[in-house]
Amino acid sequence: MRIEWRFSPVMVAATLTASACTGFFGPDREAVVLRTAHTSYVARYEGSEGLHRQYGFTLVARIENRGGTAVYLARCYPDTPYPIYGVELVDGEDPVGAAYSRVWACVGHDRQIRVDPGEVRTDTLHIRGPNTFDGRTGQPFGSLVGRMRLRYEVQTCPGDGACRVGGGAGASNVFTITLAPSP
Repeated sequence: MRIEWRFSPVMVAATLTASACTGFFGPDREAVVLRTAHTSYVARYEGSEGLHRQYGFTLVARIENRGGTAVYLARCYPDTPYPIYGVELVDGEDPVGAAYSRVWACVGHDRQIRVDPGEVRTDTLHIRGPNTFDGRTGQPFGSLVGRMRLRYEVQTCPGDGACRVGGGAGASNVFTITLAPSP
C-alpha cells in the first residue's frame, strides 16, 4: 500500500499562519538568553591524548527563560546533568570553526532539561579541545584561539530533536579564547 500526501499551497500557508498566531513555533528567540560569566578565557595545556595536545578551561554559563512558556535543553542521556553544547568560531580564517565543540554520541530520549518561564539555570562546563584530527596528518581541526560563542540546543517541547527553536536561540555572548604559554 502506498500513501501519498498532497498539500495545497493555500492550506499550508493557512496552517502556518494559524500556527504562528497560536505560538506553535514557541518563544521568540530573544526570550532565551544565554550568557557566559566572562568575556575572555585562557585555555591551558591539560596533557595529551595520544600524540595530540589538549587544552581546556572552565566556563560558567547562565541561561534565562524570559518568555512565557517553558523551553527544553537537549542533553545527551536522560540523566546527563548539563545540556548538549557547541562552541562556534565567530570570525576567523579557519573554515572548520572552533576546535572545542565536542563530538556527541547520544541516545534518543524525551527527558530534556526543562527551563520554566522566569527561571535561570547555571551550568559549569569544562571545555576541552581539539576534539577532531586529520587521520592522515594528525593535525587538529578547528581553531583553539579567537572570538567564539557557546550554543545550546533549545526546544519548545521535550523529545529527541523535536521542536527546535532556530534563528540564534541558545547562542551566547561572544567571548575570546587565548592559549596560556606552553609548559
